[in-house]
Amino acid sequence: MKKLSLALLTMGTALAIAPAAFAGTISIGSWATLTGTGATTVGMGSNVNTALLYNGVSGLTTSEITTPSTGTTLPNSTGVAAWEVTNVNSGSNPVWAPAVSGSSWVSNTANSGPTLANTVPADADENGYYYYTSTFAATAGSYSGSISVLADDTMELYINGNLIVGFGSTIGGSCVVTGPNCGTVDTVTVSGLSLLGGTNANTIEVIDAQMDVNAAGVDFEGTLTSASTPEPSSLLLLGTGLLGLAFVAFRKAKASGVTLGM
Repeated sequence: MKKLSLALLTMGTALAIAPAAFAGTISIGSWATLTGTGATTVGMGSNVNTALLYNGVSGLTTSEITTPSTGTTLPNSTGVAAWEVTNVNSGSNPVWAPAVSGSSWVSNTANSGPTLANTVPADADENGYYYYTSTFAATAGSYSGSISVLADDTMELYINGNLIVGFGSTIGGSCVVTGPNCGTVDTVTVSGLSLLGGTNANTIEVIDAQMDVNAAGVDFEGTLTSASTPEPSSLLLLGTGLLGLAFVAFRKAKASGVTLGM
């Protein structure tokens, strides 16, 4: 009886306080280690992924966006530090929407941004597919959630080789009209995404498509929750139930004259 009571008490207490430890939710988002013109450093915030690395550019010569012939094979497997930038045209008619909360606009150059690219030709980004990578750790399992993105002109986002966000289409004005663009946050639902366990075991790949010889940039922020994680309310209920059983066992032991020591 003594051992049973102590076991129930220990288990119940652990489960009652476990919900915070079993959150099962991770945040990922765009951020960079270098600060470009007009940027306000955000840093990684609550995101678990590493800073984006710029992996190079491949050609885009048509006016229509298609999946790159290289797929997710990056032109530079090493990567270099990317730049955090912002919408430098922040007047009454900004070109880029503000970055999604918790993330930042990221580009391959320090001076990327609508105004600079329009006024200084050297700051404009040539048409092409611009590649970025990041990694993050997670508990292995199936995850669901959502990811919000912005891009100029548009972007694809892969996690572990799985296409999460696809290119938008139809160039018009400062960026594409449909799908991921620079003016309207595009939020995509994620379901049944398999993540791997281990440090830097999961890879994010972003392909930014630039096709109006202007300012290239990407921005994303997302939350993913493990499908196998017990709900906090269920753990709390189970924990308090076991505490109750331990209390009953304690009362019975006391009534029978048994002394329960620690």
